[in-house]
Amino acid sequence: MEQRPKSRILLVNFEAGDLAPLTTAGYTVDLGFVGEKLSYYTPYPFYDYDVYVYNSAPLSIPERYFSDAKDLPHDQHAMQALTRLGGAPYIRIVFAGGAPAIIATLAGVPGIEFCPANENVSRFIVAEQPVFSIPEVHEAIAALRSRILTPIGHYVRRSKGDQWPFQHFPAVVNRKGDQIAAYAVNASPERSLLLYIVVPQLDNNASGLVKILDAIRKWNPAVFPEFGEQAWYDSEEFLLPEERAIQRQITAKLAEAKEFVGTKRQEQARARNKLGFIKRTLVATEDPQLPPEDHLSTNIKKTLEFLGFSVEDIDAKIKGAIRKEDFWVVHGDFLAITEVTGTTNKNPKSKEYNDILGRMNTIFKRSDLVPDANRARVSGLLVINHDLQTHPDRRPRLYSGELEHICDSAKESGIGILATTDLYRICIDVEEGVLSREEARQLLKLTGRIEYKRKTS
Repeated sequence: MEQRPKSRILLVNFEAGDLAPLTTAGYTVDLGFVGEKLSYYTPYPFYDYDVYVYNSAPLSIPERYFSDAKDLPHDQHAMQALTRLGGAPYIRIVFAGGAPAIIATLAGVPGIEFCPANENVSRFIVAEQPVFSIPEVHEAIAALRSRILTPIGHYVRRSKGDQWPFQHFPAVVNRKGDQIAAYAVNASPERSLLLYIVVPQLDNNASGLVKILDAIRKWNPAVFPEFGEQAWYDSEEFLLPEERAIQRQITAKLAEAKEFVGTKRQEQARARNKLGFIKRTLVATEDPQLPPEDHLSTNIKKTLEFLGFSVEDIDAKIKGAIRKEDFWVVHGDFLAITEVTGTTNKNPKSKEYNDILGRMNTIFKRSDLVPDANRARVSGLLVINHDLQTHPDRRPRLYSGELEHICDSAKESGIGILATTDLYRICIDVEEGVLSREEARQLLKLTGRIEYKRKTS
């Protein structure tokens, strides 16, 4: 009789005594470790395992492992296995909460961020189960909340950006919604595939792990084929007629939801590509290491063109006295010499304003540098993305406080000073139809500090 294959589980930073509850439950388990200095030991390569379990807060690591340790950063095969989701090890389980902060790469969950948690958190709430969630896994994680050790150490969150088809779901949260335990699935196949589970430290990680593995086995017996003889009882073949009818309804609705979400994700991507430059003005800088399409000036140019201005790159046209300006911005008889800059400072430096003021003086002396000077009223426009690491609604007014006189000077000198936060609000109201492009252009032709509060449709 052919022997069934067994799924292999690697426990990293667990103790020998942790094997007992897992082997008693019938799981095939190996022990390994990853040290703080990124040395590691595993009986087999990472990619030979089906399930990878990482403990970020080990009590101790057996000395015997160190004699056979390897250097993880220089082991490219090991690193590749840990830094890519979707390949072996196919399921990653993390017990977070250790100090120093867990390194997501070593946990095998790229794209996950761990941030310090409030030490007083003691109330754990079960999160709702959305579409594509795995009820068996969700409920098993939720059932462990009474066993969570406090303080929990870290909150969990998915890195920013669209990760479709990888869907990250909180399972346990606090009252503020901070994620304490979570998991992720790949939602693109016909049946969702489990990618990772992140939970805090428990009163006994090994016995908690058994509960998690049992839930995975119940959800998908194929993950652990060695339990095949025991899995038939909960298999689809032995569902009762009413259960089978309900299961068909669930399957149909999930297929419908996946098709809907997939279509809408594509529409979202197209919308993001179409007008994403407006949003990028809130975070972009002029860092020369960034590709040109991510530069603040590139996205400001597209945004001004969206509003109906003609925008010309001065650097590309003039190699003389005013080559430092970013753009000529033109509409009708309006012509503004335009400077774009980004800063993390709460208030930009006065130098940015003094520079554009000085260059405007050069323009008045060199009318030959001005396109169609006879019909153009030359003004200035200084566009600044300031305090860019702060939420846009909490950024201070440009040149406020001791630098308020700069705004008065700008008004007298025919220079508009515009924050990208106000430019963004203007563009969104234009896109939503509550502000016309002509009205938007008139706002940008003002002098002094240009501010805008969004209208309601």
